[in-house]
Amino acid sequence: MNDESNPYDAGEADRTQGSDTGDVFIAPPTEPGEIDDFKEPPRWPSVVGVIGIVWGALGLVCGGLGSAWMMIGPRFMQSGAGQMQGGMPPVMTTFQPGQFVLTIVGTVWSLYLIVCGAVCASRKPIARPMTLLWAVVAIALTAVSMKMQLDLQAEIAQWVKDNPTADFSKTQQGPGAAIGRMAGLAFGLIFGLAWPVFCLVWFGVVKTKPEQMTGDADVPAA
Repeated sequence: MNDESNPYDAGEADRTQGSDTGDVFIAPPTEPGEIDDFKEPPRWPSVVGVIGIVWGALGLVCGGLGSAWMMIGPRFMQSGAGQMQGGMPPVMTTFQPGQFVLTIVGTVWSLYLIVCGAVCASRKPIARPMTLLWAVVAIALTAVSMKMQLDLQAEIAQWVKDNPTADFSKTQQGPGAAIGRMAGLAFGLIFGLAWPVFCLVWFGVVKTKPEQMTGDADVPAA
């Protein structure tokens, strides 16, 4: 009979060394409490965080391109207006400082969303108030942007009404032009509200406790 004691049976060690190879073997948890207490961290913070990063990156690209177009676009419009009988609406051929400032603010806010997404993917509880702040401000920015767009469309419509014989006015009289304007507004509204509204509901109603993000009930709230 072999007199050597088994370290697992004796419960004296969590690891033992192989006699021939020198490898170290880690003893798996054997007590019921050790197995039951193990909880896999929640996966949703990684998913929500990555989507937030992608959404923020899209906003960053769109905001950058939009800002550049607002600076150089009026020059192209002025050149085109000179080749059209009756010209074009002034709001399309002049620099709009209000829209430019709003676009810059939105671009910076998209960068902040990327930070929020990274913090959320790291399962840090502070991601919740950070993302809620982003969502509230993003909804406000979208509302202001929609108001500016509607005012812009109203000015263009009034100019078309006052200049019915202009070449530009003739291009705006067909049903396709109206559909295009509505589609543009709808896209802006969906892109501006979809993720902020989701984050507002998700972090404001569904996931309100730190342990829902970390999986650890001992983590204090941010």
